[in-house]
Amino acid sequence: MKVLHLIADISRKSGGPAKSIFFIADYLFEKKIDVEIATTDYNITINEINNIKNNKLYPIHFFKCDYPKAWKRSKGLKEFLNKNISSFDVIHMHSMYLYHNYIGYIYAKKLDIPIIIRPHGTLDPVIQNKLNLSRFIMKILFQNKLNKHAKLFHFTSEIEKKICVSRDIKNKSVIIPTPLNLENYFNKKFTKNITLADDLEKKTRNKFTFIFYGRLNYKKGIKLLLFSFKKVLSENKNLVLLFVGPDEGEKKYINKFINENNLHNEIFIYGIQKNPYDFFNVSDYFVLPSESENFGLAVFEALAFGLPVIVSNKVSIHADITKYKIGFVCENNSLSLSKSMKSALLSKFSNISNIFKKLYEEKYNASKSTKLLIDNYEKIILKK
Repeated sequence: MKVLHLIADISRKSGGPAKSIFFIADYLFEKKIDVEIATTDYNITINEINNIKNNKLYPIHFFKCDYPKAWKRSKGLKEFLNKNISSFDVIHMHSMYLYHNYIGYIYAKKLDIPIIIRPHGTLDPVIQNKLNLSRFIMKILFQNKLNKHAKLFHFTSEIEKKICVSRDIKNKSVIIPTPLNLENYFNKKFTKNITLADDLEKKTRNKFTFIFYGRLNYKKGIKLLLFSFKKVLSENKNLVLLFVGPDEGEKKYINKFINENNLHNEIFIYGIQKNPYDFFNVSDYFVLPSESENFGLAVFEALAFGLPVIVSNKVSIHADITKYKIGFVCENNSLSLSKSMKSALLSKFSNISNIFKKLYEEKYNASKSTKLLIDNYEKIILKK
């Protein structure tokens, strides 16, 4: 079986979707599946591309991202698919409304090659209601047709399927958790950045530290977190809030909030990082009050590392967090979040990493997820 994964980009700035495609491909390759990835060079350097290629045993094809870059258009990707798509048994698309979806659909349809789509949360009403004009046009021009043509939709959680408004899509969907490799987090196998670690130690010394680790995107509940933190801070001094991750439009607002409220010694912004080790190491709680979160890779990473978490009830793993008592779950409002943050100040959790490891093996086992994915590939191939 030969599977092509199509994704717009795999830049670290794109967060979980770009990171998780390697987990999927790695485990498929381990199971002797002939797997390849085709993508663009959007937001990624030559050194990063070479490093990725040198560390993977399966082909990863990078193509120049042409204008308009917002659509991740690529003539090279088009030429590659025109010449090579016939050699693949399945096309696994990641995300929606972008050029790779369009051109992959055109060529796969011609040859009747089955398509599976992993939406990455784009079918969430929160996202659908905020589609920009270009994506709305793409929806009308081709995405609706592609959705109808696709053999299967790959959701990564119950909550992602539940909030999808299309009954037709739900009827041809499967829930397969992303097969994660969290061993480095469970074992804390990271290289310490001495300079960064010293800087963080000074800023967080003798202070209770909350961390937001992920893309600074509107749907992540950043404004909600800022107001809730300010409220908790007014009653409890010696608190710190760290924002760590690539900016997707919210950094300006965070800086404005810091300046207007004179919180220069309480709230700190860091950009994209190679790994979260030094940040997790000084933090007491991970916080993610998202409006919508189909999976939430960073939550899994934090728990594997041993950090208790505070998440909204819109995050996929929220029920397990309550069940296994490894953090707090709040509603998506300031009153509920600030209450959870106050509770965190008084609560001591221990053995988080070991507790989560049991949950991970029971429910999110990478081998099981990969087998389920392969089984579904075989089903849609047989249905051709």
